[in-house]
Amino acid sequence: MSELPALPVTFRPSRTRAVLLTAGLAIFVVITTVAMLLEQLTPGRSSASSSPVPFSSPCWPCSPG
Repeated sequence: MSELPALPVTFRPSRTRAVLLTAGLAIFVVITTVAMLLEQLTPGRSSASSSPVPFSSPCWPCSPG
């Protein structure tokens, strides 16, 4: 029997493993960074909450006065 041909680069186990581990690590770092940044935010620091007329106002988006 003849030997099987070499696998294309895409299907080589060592390269596939390296790509998957790198992608998984990158996703982990991004999610961890976002989670840490979200802990630092408070509802009062949002730019939308600093508007002069609150969303619950019956006259929104009317300007006061």
